[in-house]
Parts: sequence; structure tokens; C-alpha cells
Amino acid sequence: MEKFRDLLSSELRLIALLSPPQINSIQVSEAQSLLEKKIDHSLFRALLEQHRVWPCVYLNINSFFSQYFPKETLAYLKEKYQQNVSWRMHQFRIESKLLAAFKEAQIPLSSFKGNLLAKKLYGDIAKRHSHDIDLVTKPEYLSQANEILNQQGFRCDAYDEFSQEQLSLYFSSQKDLSYINDNGFLIELHIRLTDRPSLLSEEFINQLLSSEPTAKNYSDYEFVYLCWHSAQNLHFRLKWLLDIALYIQRNTNKDREFHNRIWTLARKMKAERHVAISWILSDSLYSLNISKSLPEFFLTDKTTIQLVEKSILTMENDEKGKSLQYWIFWRMREFAFYPGITNKLSILVHMLFNPCGVDIKRMSKVPDSLSFFHYLLRPYFVVQRILKEII
Repeated sequence: MEKFRDLLSSELRLIALLSPPQINSIQVSEAQSLLEKKIDHSLFRALLEQHRVWPCVYLNINSFFSQYFPKETLAYLKEKYQQNVSWRMHQFRIESKLLAAFKEAQIPLSSFKGNLLAKKLYGDIAKRHSHDIDLVTKPEYLSQANEILNQQGFRCDAYDEFSQEQLSLYFSSQKDLSYINDNGFLIELHIRLTDRPSLLSEEFINQLLSSEPTAKNYSDYEFVYLCWHSAQNLHFRLKWLLDIALYIQRNTNKDREFHNRIWTLARKMKAERHVAISWILSDSLYSLNISKSLPEFFLTDKTTIQLVEKSILTMENDEKGKSLQYWIFWRMREFAFYPGITNKLSILVHMLFNPCGVDIKRMSKVPDSLSFFHYLLRPYFVVQRILKEII
């Protein structure tokens, strides 16, 4: 993994070293070594804004390294930390009320990521930033779920504006609805966990909504999903990789079969490359010493290596990441994750013909009886947006 570690900037390496909830003497020593060299503090702050690992970075700097940072940076980090503490407490109250309301109405609902993940991996929900509250329910309960969310002060423009036929079109390419209240708190209500229907989404939702989930099965599905979600976005946020690294550390220490089960499940879920690049980058950034548990194929697979390198560009917000070549790769990245012509054709058809929310709004006056026009005009809208972005 050393060759990938060499591609990381000192600023990103420093943020990674400071981002865990607890750091050991080796991490303290490595961070101090980087700080004694020249650090670009403006880049450091810009990367923190992107990666959203302020809470633990602030706490670790406050404990070990405050003398190395300008007062403005320390004040910025303190403000971010305090904002996060307040935000997370409000989110906790909102989530608790919603779970109670759905339980009373006997509507299946579960939260995922967010508070549960923060408590499990960080020991304190205030140590992990979360912009929104992720909830999942079954499609047949969407109307009742919308009513409860409205009663709790949350509105969704798409649900309010779209007919049932238009909502059906919307969910052909989208996995969730976004609800927001007057105070700016955001809820993403999922009926799927992946953009396209997938076995991973179906089986993990079954675990989430099960009255008696199997602990090992739940954790394995959660881990593979975290890898899928982070990799699908080329690890744009370091906080996602930190979750994965903490998950690996936590389970490796107490479960000898964890690695084998994950790779078996990843193969079944067609998420091997997602797990592989998450595995490689977690090891590169957090020195987990897990390279021996990575199937040898992925260490030499050109597509996997390319995905790792593009992910590093994404994490670094590098100038090369603003090139036309990178833009094309970003738009077409899903093809790289799934080998085989059948998979790639399925992705292409989904991309070209399944309308998104913007397309549906644009054609909102089309009657439901002529909804097939949404599929016919989708390629035109796709090409139009591509040309607009390029030009």
C-alpha cells in the first residue's frame, strides 16, 4: 500500500492522523513530524471543509498540538466542534421522536449510519459529523411515512409536487426523498440504499427492518454497504473512510473470521471492487496492516488501481481532478465497478432512459397517461446537461 501512501499530500495525511476518536503514541509522533515540516494551513482548512472530520481533529489538536496551529485555525475548529455538538443533539432528539411516532403507527422504519454508527465506532455521537438523518422504510408505507414527517414539521417538495405516477418514475432512478424543516434539518427517507435496485440494498434493508436482526449478519451488511457508498462517490469525504477503518479495527480485534466473511459477502453482493478500494485506501491512510487479507487479484488489477488513484485525486481536491478526463471518469465511474458486458449494458440503459427528479419537474405538465415520454426524452436531457457542463 506504500505506493498509494506516497500519492497523499502532507495535509491530507495529517488530517487522517488526527481524525480518529483516539490516537496512539505512533500517530502522535507521525503527526508531530508532519507539523514540524511546512504545512499549508489554508489547504488544511479547505480539506477539512471537504472531509468533515472536524470533531476529532479539534479534540486531538487541543490535546497534543495546539502550539503548532495559528489562533485563527484553532478558533475555526472550536466553532466547528461546538456547532457539531449542538447539531448532533438536535438530530438525536428529532430521530428519537420520529422512531417513536413510526413505532406507534406500526410503520416499519429504521435509521442507519448517523447516531447508531457514531455511538458504535466513536463512542460519542458528537465525535462524528452527520449532515442529515438517514431513514429507511418500505415503499408501500411511503404515504403514511410522509404524513408523519409532515406532522413533525418536515416537508418534501418532490412528494408534494409529483403525482403517484411521477413518483414511480422518480424512484426508477432515485433511492430516497429529501425532507427539510424550518430549522434546516434534513432527512433522507430511503426506500432503496443504492441508486439502482440491487441485492445489497434488498438484503441490508431486510436486516435493518427485521425485528430480530442477526448481529453478525447486520454488521457484515453494514460494512459492505459503507464500502459501497464511499467507493461509489470515490471517497469524496474522508469521514466515510474513517468509518470503514474503525470498523475494520473493531472487528479484526475480536472476530477472526470477519475478513473472510466480508469477502464472501462482497462477492455475493457484486461489491468486490467497492470493498477492495475501500480496503486499500483505509490501509494507506490509517496503517491498518491488512494488505495480506486483500485478495491478490486486486493488487494488480488495473481497474482497481485506477479507481484508487482517482479516489485520491478526489480526496485531495487536486487540480487534475478538474480536468475533462477526470470529469468523464467521474460521470462514467459506475462502469468501472462492475465487470461484464451485461452489467455495463444495464448501467447504460439505466443512465440513459431512467428520468431523474429534474427531468420530471421539467416535464411536470405531461399527463400521467403519456408518462412514457419521460423515458423517450431522457437521452436528450442527458446530452443537453453534458454539453452545458463541458461548455
